[in-house]
Amino acid sequence: MKFVDISKDNLLLATEVQMKIFSDEDCAYLHYLYSFINVKKYYLVFENNEIIGITGIYEDEFTQEENVAWVGWYGVITKFRGKGYGKQILLKTMELAKCEGYKYIRLYTESTNIPACVLYDKVMDFKETYSKENISNVLVYSKSLCNKVCPKFNNKYLGLNFHLKEQEEGYKMYMEAKSENRR
Repeated sequence: MKFVDISKDNLLLATEVQMKIFSDEDCAYLHYLYSFINVKKYYLVFENNEIIGITGIYEDEFTQEENVAWVGWYGVITKFRGKGYGKQILLKTMELAKCEGYKYIRLYTESTNIPACVLYDKVMDFKETYSKENISNVLVYSKSLCNKVCPKFNNKYLGLNFHLKEQEEGYKMYMEAKSENRR
């Protein structure tokens, strides 16, 4: 499996892959752009020269927890699901976070995403319910990457509503960039 940094050169491709994995309303284009200037790293994941998924590591600007990486825009293209790639990508993402010096890692997902929750229940140390921002069905999973117990998340503010607006703006920017690229 090969992890390739998302860069300005493959930004449109990465966004296209991300939108295949997640719904059309979810657009990471702006998030990827911010990663070029912030402490965020995102990757296209290849197996045998074919893109099978995406993943990323970032520090959450709202929680500002020390030594905590968040897994972002992590997913596997539909035709590659159920083959163990999701677990492999997640474990490699954790390894990358540990190499970057992080001691703990977190991710969030919707409780209705049963296949993801089954994997996270196996791989992560514990989960907590997120109940802020009038958003329901969100779980935060956490895991220690060191020999210390991972601190609880304790329902800190995640800024999910902010990220939804960011995705809407990112989608507009993505469509403009895609249109310009065709010219």
